[in-house]
Amino acid sequence: MKYNNVILISVDALRADYLHCFEDLFNIKCLNYKTNSTWTLPAHLEMLASKKCNKSIKGDIKKLKNFVKNDKTIATDIKEKLGWKTRASVGGGYMDKYFGWGNDWDKWDNQERDWKGEEICTHNNEFLFIHTYYLHNWWHDFPKYRDVQKKKMLYKYKIKCKKCYEKRLLKFIKNLRWIKKTSPNTLICLTADHGESLGENNQFTHGVDIRSDVIYHIPLMFRTPDKKQKEVLRPIMAIELKDILLKIIL
Repeated sequence: MKYNNVILISVDALRADYLHCFEDLFNIKCLNYKTNSTWTLPAHLEMLASKKCNKSIKGDIKKLKNFVKNDKTIATDIKEKLGWKTRASVGGGYMDKYFGWGNDWDKWDNQERDWKGEEICTHNNEFLFIHTYYLHNWWHDFPKYRDVQKKKMLYKYKIKCKKCYEKRLLKFIKNLRWIKKTSPNTLICLTADHGESLGENNQFTHGVDIRSDVIYHIPLMFRTPDKKQKEVLRPIMAIELKDILLKIIL
């Protein structure tokens, strides 16, 4: 199948155990997809540049910035092998140009607000990368979160935290339905950089110090023109995603 454009969506902090919520939007689901990283910057180095960072570097912002600035991402391959344009719409933070992103992309922009896919949808012969913190910021809907966190009493609010996360997730999925209107020759891939702990082992959110399978086990889904349902069971690592996408596209 020859694709005219590709959309790669990275939903920051999306857990793999919510894959079933996307059933009517994506027809191919990879059930054993994992990352080696627990936070945004090194995780996207894996995803976009196939760069695996060792433990001593994962918390070193200076070294990570250097990697981001100098490593070639999937954008280089797309431009050299297909001659397509490459564009990114990201949520800022650790995906900001300040950290080195965008050097080999035609356009790399921060969103001023929650993105609306239909407003930034691809043109023909374009690779579009979308990153959002919308789900990552679920705790914004929990006014007491900061106070409770400081007092180390979040374990008493497990149900509340999960409800806030799921509320944002459902709203995000509703706002994602624009992908049904994309061109038939569009390949859409949705994944996450890392997962999110919602009380497992009394741990919350994510980060260098949180080690839990819900952080490493993340979703990977594809929407293809034939809409044929398929589940991929073989283990796949985030560092492989760049090559997987290129193999499908080229």
